[in-house]
Amino acid sequence: MCIRDSNYMKTRDKEDNQNEEMEITMSVVKKVLEDTGIFSTVSNFVKHLTVLDMPKSLLVPLSANNISFGMATLLNRYKDTEFKSGMDFEKLISIVISNEMSINEANKLIAEQSSKKTEKTNVQSVSTKLKYLSKNVKLLDDTQIEDLNRELEKLRLKFFD
Repeated sequence: MCIRDSNYMKTRDKEDNQNEEMEITMSVVKKVLEDTGIFSTVSNFVKHLTVLDMPKSLLVPLSANNISFGMATLLNRYKDTEFKSGMDFEKLISIVISNEMSINEANKLIAEQSSKKTEKTNVQSVSTKLKYLSKNVKLLDDTQIEDLNRELEKLRLKFFD
C-alpha cells in the first residue's frame, strides 16, 4: 500500500511540474502576443498559421486586400481539388475576386464545381444500395444465394481484379 502511494505521489509531482512548465510557457507566449499587438489570443495566432500553407496565388490577393482571411482560408482548403469543366484553382480565385463573392457564394460555387463531391455521392449511393441488399440476403433461399454468389464473383472479377 505504501509503495503504491509513493508511486502515485511521484507521478502526481511529475504532472504538477509539467503543468507548471506549460503555464510558464503559455504566459511567455501570451506576453509576446500582447506585446506585438497583432494577435490577442493563442488560438487566434494558431488559426492564422494556415497562411504558411497557402500558395502564392492565394497570398497575393490576400495581401492586396482583394479577399478576406476567411475567404483565403476557405479557398485554401480546395487548392488540391479537381474541378469540373476544366476550372483550375487560379481560375476559381479570379472568379471569386471578380464577382466579389461572399464566403457563402464561394462555397456554393465550389460545391457546384467540385468533382470530389460527385464522386463521394456516387460512392455513398453504391454503399447504401449494397448495405440494403446485404440486410435482405437472409430472405433468400439456398438457390438464390448460390446465384447471388456467382454474380458477386463476376462483379469482383470485373471491377476489382
